[in-house]
Amino acid sequence: MTLPLKSTEDASPMPLRDLMNRVGTEMEELAGAVHKIQSLVSLLLREDAFNNSANLHEMQSLDLIAQKIEGIGEFLAGLSQDLPATWEVDAHEASQVILLSDLAARLLGEDKPAPAATSGDFEAF
Repeated sequence: MTLPLKSTEDASPMPLRDLMNRVGTEMEELAGAVHKIQSLVSLLLREDAFNNSANLHEMQSLDLIAQKIEGIGEFLAGLSQDLPATWEVDAHEASQVILLSDLAARLLGEDKPAPAATSGDFEAF
């Protein structure tokens, strides 16, 4: 069964369970990154910053964000295991809205190496 999504001319359908599993994995990795940011922010804050309840609330909201991302990722990855292997979608058109080409490629299952930076390119991290 193919779900009714718009298709690009040269794209082929992929199993929906694989796509959902890849989305779940990406979300779990995002949650890990948020946890690292939370640890860094807590190290950078001065000790007296925790005396302000607003600062403490913001730190707790970072933790909540990470937990929600991780939970949704695990939910999608788990849900993907229950989808029939025969269900397919064409995710190529949907991937066109993703501005990070490496992310779009990973979601489509295309493990393309990141291109080397050329003169004039700037990478902040």
